[in-house]
Amino acid sequence: INHAFKRKKNISIATLHCNAQTTSDDVIKKVSQVCSLFSAPEGRVYRPRDCERLVLYLKDINLPRPDMYDTCQLIAFLQQIITFDGFYD
Repeated sequence: INHAFKRKKNISIATLHCNAQTTSDDVIKKVSQVCSLFSAPEGRVYRPRDCERLVLYLKDINLPRPDMYDTCQLIAFLQQIITFDGFYD
C-alpha cells in the first residue's frame, strides 16, 4: 500500500497500528498529528499539511476489544465519519 501511494504526488499515508486498546481518540490524535485544523463555513476542518489527500491506513483493525455492550467503539467511530462525512467532538 505504501509503495502504491508513494508514486502519487498529492497523497500522503498515515499508518495507525491497532491493538486491543485502540480507541477513537487514537485515530483523532493521529489525524491531528498529520493535519492542520482550519475554520470553514462547515465548522472546524482537518486538512493534510503536506498534500491534498490523506490515506489513513489502520493496520489490524480487527483487534480492538468490544465494550460491555459488544460494540467496537473504533468501528462505530469510523462508521460515523463515513456516514456523516466527519465527526463531532
